[in-house]
Amino acid sequence: LLMDGGVSTHLENSIAPKAFSHRGLWSSSLLLTEEGRKSVVEGHRDWLNAGSDVLTTVTYQCHYGLFKSGASTERASMSVGDNESLTEILSGERMEEMMIDGVLLAKRAIETTNPRNKSNMKNLASSTTSPTLGPFVVSSTGPYGAAMADGSEYTGKYPAHVTRQALLNFHTRKARTLLMEGEPDGLAVETIPNIEEVGVVCEVLRDLQQQREELQPDSSPIACWISLACRSGNELNDGHTVEEALRLVQSHDPTGRWIAAVGINCFDSAYMPSLVAIITKNSLTQ
Repeated sequence: LLMDGGVSTHLENSIAPKAFSHRGLWSSSLLLTEEGRKSVVEGHRDWLNAGSDVLTTVTYQCHYGLFKSGASTERASMSVGDNESLTEILSGERMEEMMIDGVLLAKRAIETTNPRNKSNMKNLASSTTSPTLGPFVVSSTGPYGAAMADGSEYTGKYPAHVTRQALLNFHTRKARTLLMEGEPDGLAVETIPNIEEVGVVCEVLRDLQQQREELQPDSSPIACWISLACRSGNELNDGHTVEEALRLVQSHDPTGRWIAAVGINCFDSAYMPSLVAIITKNSLTQ
């Protein structure tokens, strides 16, 4: 399957320059306005017309608890980084709407793509793609560090007040909305920089998928994957090894029922051969 890539960069450079109104929300800020939502759909269509089988949503930077003006300085800076134009709290209900909209807009792009272009999608896509597959919509979410907007996703070093319970609450609430309410074809948990957060994400995906199965006994698990952020050819950004992370995933989901895949993103491309070799070796031995 061929997946889109650099979705936000494409939107920022080609579709909606200057439209990322809130730094803390990044491309997710497009979900705040009708004009922005139209730009999102246009961007998704570009990827479809280029042959993508998988569309990822612009929900990576949607986080419960983002603040506009009126919040305390400490909490506001944690949430929106260097953007001082945010002036009121985004309610949990509003953030939930944005996440669901992100999924619906990708679905709309698929439904409204020019029929002539639809017939070309598979010709442009990978030759191994089955004509019965896709396009699919995969919800995108990120690490706790991305919500803090302080660059900590690139170090994996979170402040002491970011406890395991804080990570669990953060990922559970967002993943529940994206999985249960958005109803995508898949969920990508991207740029996870430290070993503790890897374990938390595994626990959240397993538990939410089990809850979903209990509520919908006839349904199949949604394809979920975790993507690791790495600082070298064998380490996560926090210094723990990729092998440790892979063993942790395996311990939470030995059969791969809840977590369909593990990948890597946001790293120096020079590390790709080593990282791919590690992941491949571990996948073959488990």
